[in-house]
Amino acid sequence: MLSASVIYTILGVVAGLTGDNLQAHLQAPWILITLSVLFVLLALSLFDVYQLPSFHRFQQKLHMPSRFNHPVLKAIILGCFSALVVTPCITPPLVGALAYISQSRDAVLGGLALFCLGLGMGLPLIIIGTFGTQFLPKTGKWMNYIKYLFGILLLLVAASLLWRLFPMTSSETSSSTMQTVNENTLSFEKISTLPALQLALQKNKYTVVYFTADWCISCQILKKTTFADTNVLKAAQQWQRLEVDMTHDTTENSALLKHYQVFAPPTLLFFDNKGQELSSERLVGDVTSLQLLSVIKQHE
Repeated sequence: MLSASVIYTILGVVAGLTGDNLQAHLQAPWILITLSVLFVLLALSLFDVYQLPSFHRFQQKLHMPSRFNHPVLKAIILGCFSALVVTPCITPPLVGALAYISQSRDAVLGGLALFCLGLGMGLPLIIIGTFGTQFLPKTGKWMNYIKYLFGILLLLVAASLLWRLFPMTSSETSSSTMQTVNENTLSFEKISTLPALQLALQKNKYTVVYFTADWCISCQILKKTTFADTNVLKAAQQWQRLEVDMTHDTTENSALLKHYQVFAPPTLLFFDNKGQELSSERLVGDVTSLQLLSVIKQHE
């Protein structure tokens, strides 16, 4: 548990020191492809296509001294690798935490936050390891089915990572600067720089600014659900609708994110007709039609 926590602590400290948009970096094609291949290989081992070598065999192959055979050291190494294996299961909170920490540039906060995350992940394992024999059923064929189930889940994780390399085409964004409501989904005018956004906010219109990215799965869901809701389409006609594409980690994007303290997509910011943000109305994550309508109707 402690070794896994150390891995996450290092990630937190790096995020705090660099201040980079790690969320965009983690979506780099080579990272996604590497992780996908890793999860496919792990899945194949669960399907008994091959067997992962034990630590003892690994030690012999590398001619490691016998002192490395200590059970405590084995547990530390296993904990480090488990941090890698378990990470996809906690991707949303982990990426959100890294994005927040990278914006705050606080290495201490980053280290402590992700150290606690690692401890929280390991606590259930300690409980199961200590008291599990009293509650878990005996070993048998059912464990093979559980193993195959985890293999399928790993393949799904690999597929979801590769899916991000082939983002859906954005049908709602028009090449024209005019705003129109598509018959299927809400349209937005693209804004790529902070000066352009500040200029657009001077038009004496209520404005919604949508932060999105091609690799953002929740953004794709929003487009098909919330932004396609007929009530939302009707209510948002009088609003100026602007979109910031965070797909690439550019200098302009970084300036926008830092200025408005946006940590991850999807995020919706709302501004009154004087260009002042309605900060209490900010929406982040999987926004429902009711949530969006509630904000719009309050300022009709």
